[in-house]
Amino acid sequence: MHTAAKITLGLGGVITLLGVIFTVSGGYAIDNLEDIDIEDVSVWNGEEGTYNFDNKYMLIYVRDNVRCDSFTFSMTDDSGEYPYENDECTKDGSKPAEYLDDPEGWYHVGSVNTTGEYVIEASSEVYLVTGSAIFGEILTEAGGSVLTALGGIFLVCCGILFLILGGIFALFLGTDDTSVGLVAGPGGFTTSSIPTTSINTPDKPPTTPISDTESSYWETD
Repeated sequence: MHTAAKITLGLGGVITLLGVIFTVSGGYAIDNLEDIDIEDVSVWNGEEGTYNFDNKYMLIYVRDNVRCDSFTFSMTDDSGEYPYENDECTKDGSKPAEYLDDPEGWYHVGSVNTTGEYVIEASSEVYLVTGSAIFGEILTEAGGSVLTALGGIFLVCCGILFLILGGIFALFLGTDDTSVGLVAGPGGFTTSSIPTTSINTPDKPPTTPISDTESSYWETD
């Protein structure tokens, strides 16, 4: 195989492999976008206390060891109790119906959207997280993951082009040429494999025959 074909095919293989690695890693990160640290993004947590809501969509999270059907949550202010309802649970009541979309180790059990200071009471420790914080985390993680995956796809395409080009080189360039030439030595002519396209002959015939038996090969001036 020609050297150019070998180099091109080698580059194509390496670039394609790198592209596959980047694509797979980016896809894996996209599949794990739910791995958000709720403790870091929460604005309040506890079983009871007060919180001043400012008309933001607020998600309520609990640890995943809390049963959905036994969890209770209420909010009251001077006007009365906020009309809160838990999200629907699975048939066995152990977890929320949409638990597969929740971050690992957490359950999203409900949400509220109101303004003013409320007294909170819950059967288990709750974490209040703004919807914008969750969506911001998802967009941040998704952005890097998508770019990684797109970069991997681009490298795969480049690698395939190099492989195609290397195949063309291998098909049309053939192999590196080595020809057999005649080399004049002290005892006569010998054969030698050298990279050339023509037979090597002396620039000028010798003035005397190499041997009596070979004198017919040359004539002197």
